[in-house]
Amino acid sequence: MYRTLLSDYDMRQRELVLENAELRTVMQQMKKEMAISDDEDEEVFDSSKENLELYCIHAREKLTNSIRVQWRRLKSHVERLDSQGSLENNLVGFEDSLLFPNMFQ
Repeated sequence: MYRTLLSDYDMRQRELVLENAELRTVMQQMKKEMAISDDEDEEVFDSSKENLELYCIHAREKLTNSIRVQWRRLKSHVERLDSQGSLENNLVGFEDSLLFPNMFQ
C-alpha cells in the first residue's frame, strides 16, 4: 500500500511538473503576444491620434468657411437693408418736401 501511495505521489508530481512547464511555456508565449499587441496598439493609437488631429483640422476649416459664408450673407443683407432704408428716407424726405415745402427751405 505504501508503494502504491508513493507511486501515485510520484506520478502526480511528474504530471504537475509537466503541467507547470507547459503553463510556463504558454505564459512566455502570452507575454510575447502581449508585447506585440502593445506595440500594435501604440501604432493604432498613434494612427487614431493622427486621424483625430486631421479630423479636428478639417472640422475647424469647415467651421471657419461656414462662418465666413454666414458673415458675407449677413453683410450683404445689412447692406441691402441700409440701401432700402436710404431709399425710403429719400422718398420720405421728398414726400415731406412736397407736403411741407416751407419747412425744408
